[in-house]
Amino acid sequence: MLKPVKRVGLTDSIIRQLISYIQTDLTPGAKLPSERKLIDLLSVGRTSIRESLRALEMLGIVETRPGEGTYVSRNGSSPINRQIELGIFSSQRSIQEIYQARRVIEIGMAPIVVDSISEEELEQCRAILKKMDALEETSIDLFLEYDQQFHRIVAASTRNSILTEVLKLTHYILQEERKISDAAIRQLKKALKLHQDILRALEERDKAAAVRAVEDHMDWTRTLLKL
Repeated sequence: MLKPVKRVGLTDSIIRQLISYIQTDLTPGAKLPSERKLIDLLSVGRTSIRESLRALEMLGIVETRPGEGTYVSRNGSSPINRQIELGIFSSQRSIQEIYQARRVIEIGMAPIVVDSISEEELEQCRAILKKMDALEETSIDLFLEYDQQFHRIVAASTRNSILTEVLKLTHYILQEERKISDAAIRQLKKALKLHQDILRALEERDKAAAVRAVEDHMDWTRTLLKL
């Protein structure tokens, strides 16, 4: 049963409800209610619905067919991905818990990335940082999109699918929280420098520097989230 959601953590709340609805009321290949119907059922705006559906599509839970609508994916997520998705979205995990999990994983992952990241992946990271550097200070949404791309490349370089999937989910949730942070809007240049420090450590294959750079980045994220 779908019902109106509170405005606090709006996108997260919508995602949780949709996953629960898909689990209990729908089957693989079934069509979700129309965008207009979801807006009415959940009492939220079109943008929030679209962001939530886009997140579920990224996770492989639903698929959008142009001109037809949104359907539950027939392939579905792998068992490990499904457990990760439901563990984060279907229970009341606090941002503090999600942040702590991401911090432990990213710092622990840094030495692995130093050894495993390829020159091609480093070049992709350089290209993303150039795009970030060229943005206006008010371009918070696009900046955060590039931020996610950077970290996805870094995570993928470990060649560990579990790490990649866990971080993809924690990044998405923390990104939603950072969108409402005034500090995030004012500190894009600081964020850029922190990413540049991470990239420099990876380029130099310096494990100690990589760990320090990731720690600094996570400390900054904690400040933004007011944890």
